[in-house]
Amino acid sequence: LAVSLVLLYFIAKQFLKAESTGAKIGLAIIGVIVLAASIHNVPAIIGVGAAYVLYLVYKKWNGHKITKIKEESDPFANFEK
Repeated sequence: LAVSLVLLYFIAKQFLKAESTGAKIGLAIIGVIVLAASIHNVPAIIGVGAAYVLYLVYKKWNGHKITKIKEESDPFANFEK
């Protein structure tokens, strides 16, 4: 995705510098192809982000919980002990 966006940036700069109509048409066609490639990479980036979020949820879910058992000091509260 990053490579295609960098290519798209340089193609856009060359498009603005181009004087002839043929060069502009050629750069526009190449730019559309590179833009399509970069758009098709966006779901992959979203998928990697979603996998990372799932990893964080799994890590948090399986964390150790520390629970303290409070013993009452009253000997008659738990007589059956």
